[in-house]
Amino acid sequence: MIDLIIDQPSPRIDYACDLVLGRILGVRWRTLSQPEPGGGLAIWYTPANPKDRYHLPCNGWLYEKGLRPFIPPIELGPVPLLFPLRHSHAAIPFDLLAATFYLATEYARWLEHPRDPHGRPDPAGYFPWQNKLHQLPLVHHYADQLKSWLLSLQPALQFHPPKFSFEIAIDVDQPWRYLHRDALVKTGSWLRDLLRGNQEENAARRLALRTGDDPYAPEKFLDLLPVEKTLFFFLVGRQSPHDNRFPLPHPAYEKLICQVADRGFRTGLHPSYLSSDRPEIIPAEKTALEKVTGQTVYARQHFLKYQYPSTFEALLDAGIREEYSLSTFHEPGFVAGMAVPFPWFNLKENQVTQLILHPCMIMDRTLQQYMQLQPEEAAKLILKMAQQVKRANGKFVLNLHNETFSEVAEWKGWKSMLIPLIARLKEMETDEGNLQAKSGD
Repeated sequence: MIDLIIDQPSPRIDYACDLVLGRILGVRWRTLSQPEPGGGLAIWYTPANPKDRYHLPCNGWLYEKGLRPFIPPIELGPVPLLFPLRHSHAAIPFDLLAATFYLATEYARWLEHPRDPHGRPDPAGYFPWQNKLHQLPLVHHYADQLKSWLLSLQPALQFHPPKFSFEIAIDVDQPWRYLHRDALVKTGSWLRDLLRGNQEENAARRLALRTGDDPYAPEKFLDLLPVEKTLFFFLVGRQSPHDNRFPLPHPAYEKLICQVADRGFRTGLHPSYLSSDRPEIIPAEKTALEKVTGQTVYARQHFLKYQYPSTFEALLDAGIREEYSLSTFHEPGFVAGMAVPFPWFNLKENQVTQLILHPCMIMDRTLQQYMQLQPEEAAKLILKMAQQVKRANGKFVLNLHNETFSEVAEWKGWKSMLIPLIARLKEMETDEGNLQAKSGD
């Protein structure tokens, strides 16, 4: 048991402790105003450093409420440290809980920051990404430092971290490449490819229309996926040109969604492109999906667009409880420094919520479009990221799209790469040797 001695109650301190001590390290903890006789290992987290006491550095920031614009001090290195202590030889030379809170709440994203054309943080000017804070599961590295220190103080402490697991999140943005489009769209696509001299595409279109076999159709690859590990997110609204051409109700799309759900796959909502700016869209889209699948509690924002706090507040109000939008788009990484699911903290209300955030570490479009990797190169990077998550005892979430399995156009070679890769992820779940389970258990 860890007894954290604090000056006054703070939901922000409790939140940071829950993430580091509870969800990552799996050790019992509580916050107290003073030690209790016969209590746990007492650690003071106070701005003042008491004599002859175990002290965790505290700059006082977590006792604040509300938001204020600032850039945290940072010490760059193999493991970047936020809120470092100057000229310190302490075992923990930075405010570990403040750093955890800053990363896990995406505090920088709540403030004014440069945005890309889609309204997402611009990697060139967004402080966490500028400083490569997303390249490591930083909160897990911080937790490992804390664990080493705690074991040096009390070697008998018991830790029960989670085990490595993986999940595949599949976005269905365009369920078909050729089928079920209206006559005007079919004719326009045919004329476009004719004028461009794209005979191969028109031949593929004619074949699909004649046979009813579309390369994007999800039912073609369902047998390749582990049912218990796979979650489908369906885009069901058309609010902008960035959305699909099959808004519900649509008979063929409804049948497809039912096929996926009837196979036992979990299904969730992929809120449309404008939903981050118009959160009132979300309940209607969720209702449309639930008329087909029954109740769902899962969501992942289209284009990874979300605004704090309005998007997540709207998701909560609509009954969403599991959210998968925390993901970088320009390169693989760890948004919020986390590699395990964790609750969203609403900074505006200064309280933890019932919405559980599931960080996604890597996305197919990041690899193919932004990084322009070949399938073999992508496989190596995916497994490298998975190993990184395994060492952190986290949950590796791989984000794919239905067209990734199509073996057409830019996705040639990806299906044949993904089949053995998914098998390897299954093997990794049973492998021994998680990072933090090796000692102190």
